[in-house]
Amino acid sequence: MKKFFTLLMMLSCIFVVTAQVTESGNGFLETFNYDPEMDFNDLLIDGVSEIGWLGEMDPTHEEYAEGAIVDGMLKITLQPEQEGSVGWGFTETMDLTDNPTLTFKYKFAEGTSWYFGAEDVTGGWFDTDDGSSFVFGTDELQEITIDLTTLVGEGGAEIDITQITGIWLLPAMDANAAAGDLYFDDVVLGDAELPTGDFTTGEVTESGNGFLETFNYDPEMDFNDLLIDGVSEIGWLGEMDPTHEEYAEGAIVDGMLKITLQPEQEGSVGWGFTETMDLTDNPTLTFKYKFAEGTSWYFGAEDVTGGWFDTDDGSSFVFGTDELQEITIDLTTLVGEGGAEIDITQITGIWLLPAMDANAAAGDLYFDDIVIGDAVLSTGINKVSVPSNLKIYPNPARTHINIGVDAASVAIFNSVGQKVLSTTNYVKETPINVEGLNPGIYFIKADRSTQKLIIR
Repeated sequence: MKKFFTLLMMLSCIFVVTAQVTESGNGFLETFNYDPEMDFNDLLIDGVSEIGWLGEMDPTHEEYAEGAIVDGMLKITLQPEQEGSVGWGFTETMDLTDNPTLTFKYKFAEGTSWYFGAEDVTGGWFDTDDGSSFVFGTDELQEITIDLTTLVGEGGAEIDITQITGIWLLPAMDANAAAGDLYFDDVVLGDAELPTGDFTTGEVTESGNGFLETFNYDPEMDFNDLLIDGVSEIGWLGEMDPTHEEYAEGAIVDGMLKITLQPEQEGSVGWGFTETMDLTDNPTLTFKYKFAEGTSWYFGAEDVTGGWFDTDDGSSFVFGTDELQEITIDLTTLVGEGGAEIDITQITGIWLLPAMDANAAAGDLYFDDIVIGDAVLSTGINKVSVPSNLKIYPNPARTHINIGVDAASVAIFNSVGQKVLSTTNYVKETPINVEGLNPGIYFIKADRSTQKLIIR
């Protein structure tokens, strides 16, 4: 068997994507922490010439396997006899002599069969169909490591581990099985490494007037060891009703914060900042959530006076759903004691305070992608933003570009997130000179809108 596809995709984002070839060129990492609404046809990864996520099918089928990003994982739905594929071809060969392994996390439905292959510089195909180490039909993510030196080519040929050009994960659904969902996460090849607990996904923005937290930490991190620059106080695990003896339980699960609340127990997810934030230009808090039935809601913020400003309006929330929801809260609507107004120019902390009703069962609450003020969901090995409709022309460009909107600020970033050009008070369709930029892929941000830019 050999791989079937040539699927090339590009993703518009502001900084680096969640997939990357390592600096040495001898490793590759993919965490699938993309926006769920991304268009797979718009994904491009530096150092990767070929991407196949959605799979091919048995010729008797009329449709491709269905694929989606779900909770920071790749989900593929296979019909009986349908084959999936998750793979990457590399623009340069990789020398995996020092670490010839592929590790990844997975959840495979009952009835899944397994096939794995790699290619080397000769164009040879080396594979294994040994699925004996896999666990099928489990609700929990499993992890497996494959030694690429054990792969065998035609006639027993050995793979050239010093010149690897691609890897392909090829699951299939048995003919007598029901349709099933397969999940993939955290693909680590060669000398690549997953971010650990020391990799802080929370950050105050450069302006000091925004904050981002995506919870993409190692699941085994110790919450007590977490330190975020610009944050003086972190409360994730929650407080409780005084009649309870234990704190609410918290954990990092699939790149989200999960808090389990008992009846009458209150949780808290919050941050206090070392410097005040001026949120005049964007006084909003946006976050994703999944709340169990029986959850009540309370939200508060603090300003420089030490005053507490809050709301218990949960009318916009959806409870008891299996899908992540998203909500935006306007901080200017918060009210303090005696009707006092919050000083939106000097915010010092925010706190999300859900609680479980007395007559409810224990329930799990999930939080993800906290965005405050001028923060943008984009940095690091993290969730990336959805492509925007920002008009840039010509694109590709050689000497200059024009932007189709007025903007208070315009910045251009290279593919590793470095700002290479910026301007302020931009007037619509004024030419911007880009002759000094090297050919390649860039990302342009005009206020809060972004778009991919190609320089020839």
